[in-house]
Amino acid sequence: MDMAIYATSRKKKHNFLLPVLITVILALVILSAVWLTKTIVTNQLQENNTVSPAAAAGNSTVTASAPPVQKVTFTENSMLNMTYVYSCGHTASKVEKVPPEFIGKTLDEVKESFPEYHITSFSPGTSIGEKKLSGVCDEHYVMKLDGEKLVITYKNNPQKIKQEMSIDINMLPFETIEILNKGIHVDGETELLEFMEDFAS
Repeated sequence: MDMAIYATSRKKKHNFLLPVLITVILALVILSAVWLTKTIVTNQLQENNTVSPAAAAGNSTVTASAPPVQKVTFTENSMLNMTYVYSCGHTASKVEKVPPEFIGKTLDEVKESFPEYHITSFSPGTSIGEKKLSGVCDEHYVMKLDGEKLVITYKNNPQKIKQEMSIDINMLPFETIEILNKGIHVDGETELLEFMEDFAS
C-alpha cells in the first residue's frame, strides 16, 4: 500500500514539473529571439548612421574646395546699349562704355546710386538700358534772322549752328521780319525744309 501511494505521489510530481519546465524553456526561447532581433536592428542602425573616414574626408574636401560666391560687377570694358528718351518723345540709341562711376559696382548698387538709368538686361559684357532726358533731341530748331542771313540753331544748344542761308529781307513782309527777329521754333527736318523752301523762293 505504501508503494502505491509513493508511485501515485511521484506521478503527480512529474505531472506538475513537466508544464513548468516547458514554460521555462519557451520563455528562454522567446527572450533569446527578442535579444537577437534587437541586436540585429541596432547593428543595422549603426551601419546606416556611420560615415566612413574616407567619406567624411571626401565631404570635407568638397566643402573646403567650393569657390566663394563672387559679385558680378561692371568693369572698365563693360558696354551699355542705351536708349535715350527725350522730353519731346523722340528716342536715340547709342552703344557706349559704361560711366566710370559704374565700374566695380553690382547692378543693384548702380540702380541705387543712379536711379535715372533703367537697366533692363545686365551682363559684365554689354548691358541694355534706358535713360530719360529732360531736354529735347537734335531734331528741334530755332530759325532766326541775323542781318540778312537766316540762321538755324539747335533748340537744345542755341550756340550750335546747324545751317545759315542768305535772304533778301526787302522781299519779306514786315510781320515776317518781326517773327524771324524773335525766332521761329521748327520741329523736325521735314518742317525745316518746308521753311527753307519758302524763304528761298
